[in-house]
Amino acid sequence: MNPEAAVVAIVIETLGATVQGVFGFGINLVAAPLLVLVDPRFAPAPVVLASLVGGALVTLREHGSIDRFSVAWALGGRLPGTALGALVVLAAAGARLRPVVGLVVLAAVALSLAGGHRVRRNRRTLLGVGVVSGVMNMVAGLGGAPFGLVCQDLPGPVLRPTVALYVLIGGVLSSAALAAVGQVGTESLSLTALLVPGVFAGFGLSGLLVPLADRKAVARPGILAIAAAGAVAVIVRGPW
Repeated sequence: MNPEAAVVAIVIETLGATVQGVFGFGINLVAAPLLVLVDPRFAPAPVVLASLVGGALVTLREHGSIDRFSVAWALGGRLPGTALGALVVLAAAGARLRPVVGLVVLAAVALSLAGGHRVRRNRRTLLGVGVVSGVMNMVAGLGGAPFGLVCQDLPGPVLRPTVALYVLIGGVLSSAALAAVGQVGTESLSLTALLVPGVFAGFGLSGLLVPLADRKAVARPGILAIAAAGAVAVIVRGPW
């Protein structure tokens, strides 16, 4: 890779990591589509592995504010949901379901914006959203969106690290799956290392923006915006 392309990749990753640092997720929804245009080898493993670094940084920075109740119950459904999603992908149905997944997320965002249409956050709904997010992540890479939508009643300083931890653990599961199928090798690790400075730069920038974001109460609107943007991208990508 030439130096110019490497610099562009780091800048893109910085932008994605900044979004993740402010809202708890979104690094790959922002950065991955652009990084693939720079070099297709950035997907799938390098972008997933680099996002783990960002997720870990956000989680460590704000670990005292995490709603562990929500994370624990949602993870209870994430494992079977991931297995179910893997079966869907193996059945070659994943691509056909991408637009449906995108439309479901968009509908949830629209209902939230309409007001008074939020899912009650309890053990049952968290377990269910864990299953749903596991399937959605395998099919369309939207694993964080359902969890964020269910947890949007949490205040920003709690919502951000809670979503970050959930997405981080989901990313670990995805990374293990990629390693199991031989997608993590020397080349992917070197490309991951190239992106890591951007992750740290974005994390540093997010630290400057988080106090302003919390004062302006933008966590919930940010979650909705990122979820909607990811859903639109999945719909446009479609099954073709």
